[in-house]
Amino acid sequence: MISILATVSEMEKSQIRERQLKGIKIAKLKGVYNGRQKGTIEGVHAFLDKPKNRKVKKGFKLSEAAKLAGVHIKL
Repeated sequence: MISILATVSEMEKSQIRERQLKGIKIAKLKGVYNGRQKGTIEGVHAFLDKPKNRKVKKGFKLSEAAKLAGVHIKL
C-alpha cells in the first residue's frame, strides 16, 4: 500500500515540475520572467532584507504579499 502511494506521489511531483517548467517557458517567451541572473551571489537573507520584500514578511495573505512585492500571481 505504501509503495503504491509513494509511486503516485512521485508521479504527481514530476507532473507539477513539468507544469512549472512549461509555465516558466511561456513566461520567458512573453518577456515576463527572467529568472535569477547568472553569477548572483545574493543569499536568501539578503533577498528578504530588501525594502520591498521586508514588508512581505509581516504575515500578509498571499495576494497582499504579491501586490506589495510587485509580483503578479495567477490563482
